[in-house]
Amino acid sequence: MRRDPTMAELRRVILLSANENTVIVGGMAVSLLAEVYGVSSETPCMTTDGDYLGGTLALEESERKLAGFTVRKYLATLDDQATPNSGKLAVEIGPDVEPIGLDFLFRIDGMSTDEVEQKAVSVEVDGKPVRVMHPVLLLENKIGNLAMYPAKRNVAGINQALLAIRIAEAYLKQCLRQDDAQRPVLVVVERLARFAQREAACYVYKAFGLDVMDAIPEAVTKFGPPFASKRWPQIKKAIADRRGKFDRLWERMAVVSGPKVRRFRP
Repeated sequence: MRRDPTMAELRRVILLSANENTVIVGGMAVSLLAEVYGVSSETPCMTTDGDYLGGTLALEESERKLAGFTVRKYLATLDDQATPNSGKLAVEIGPDVEPIGLDFLFRIDGMSTDEVEQKAVSVEVDGKPVRVMHPVLLLENKIGNLAMYPAKRNVAGINQALLAIRIAEAYLKQCLRQDDAQRPVLVVVERLARFAQREAACYVYKAFGLDVMDAIPEAVTKFGPPFASKRWPQIKKAIADRRGKFDRLWERMAVVSGPKVRRFRP
């Protein structure tokens, strides 16, 4: 019986196949950014496949970089429009190991492809520069996945979302150490505040206790007026009000839920 690939084996294939046309997303993005930003977890980030934002050109370049392995290629056709895949690679790394799957996505549900591309961060891992989804977008993606996909509501999915929050916090702390950091950091704070009020974020807060606003470093809440004295209290009140409304919606939906009708339940 074949075993699943280890994270080290998956990491090796991801770093080898990454190229200028790919952005690393998914669980491996969480794992790599946790390392880059020094975020540790008692429960390690686990995933058995790799995900890229990238089209057919990205896939073919990755296939070329994996020339030392046996690789099976699948290219999506016009009949596959219901899926976000440009194509897939299955990489054989050993006779006793399940093939490593690499998915190439032309879109990520709930996100702007252009924004993911434009805001991707370039980091160096094991001596190689790679492009990875921006920490703030990664947070939004992982929270959104928990809300949208029941299959993601497992230990791995929940832990990835928690790590994404902590990675975003570490990213903002790094930003705060730069000159003239207040304005760009406040732009991110306002974005996270809007995201925290969306139903997806309210659901994840209610169901799993994961708070998007935990990504905001305490130092931000002490910025000088008018932010600390006026805007920060407004943000907290707006989020509390929206969560209260969601709680009442949750209870109403629980009343109408039955064996064949379920709403907002993990």
